[in-house]
Amino acid sequence: MIKKGLKRLYKKLPYRLRKFRYDIIKYLRDSRKLKFDLQKFNDDMRKYTELNNRTEFVVCKDNLNFCVEWNTPAANLSKVLFLQDVWAAKKVYNSGVKEHFDIGSSVYGFISGILPFTNVTLIDIRPLDFKVDGLNFIQADATNLENIEDNSISSLSALCSLEHFGLGRYGDPIDPDADRKAFKAIQRVLRGGGGGGFPFPPLGEKK
Repeated sequence: MIKKGLKRLYKKLPYRLRKFRYDIIKYLRDSRKLKFDLQKFNDDMRKYTELNNRTEFVVCKDNLNFCVEWNTPAANLSKVLFLQDVWAAKKVYNSGVKEHFDIGSSVYGFISGILPFTNVTLIDIRPLDFKVDGLNFIQADATNLENIEDNSISSLSALCSLEHFGLGRYGDPIDPDADRKAFKAIQRVLRGGGGGGFPFPPLGEKK
């Protein structure tokens, strides 16, 4: 009877209070998992140090990087992103283009996959702090693509990037219309308007 009464009382609680309870439970579970991961990390490091005879691979505690999220039972793979990158890379390869432009796609995924057969110009609002042969980098806001001429690009991709524009995730300003601005900028710089263009309504109107 008491248990049933508590359940009825719980259901009458405001949603935020009920959610708060679940957040606390999740926090406690995560804390226990973190403690377990730290223990395993320290045990593995201790075992490695005991077995290691190579002076060039001595553990330096000042350079340790705690990455327990890589301790997974299966290969570290996002199936959706992997299939997306393979699909797009095949499209670029079959097109035979010698210069491909990209806006904000994964550098270690898609970009690295197409660099062996085509030069790539990567456009990103964030800086890129390394150089690779065949990779040209332009740090720019893709919602306007300033300094890129109209009808100047014949091959361009943007994998899992435009839908995040305007949310402040990449250091960009908050702007609910940022994705639509980016599409319009892409239509401007693509030869032929990007396959005829998309029927976007004027900015400020409902999609």
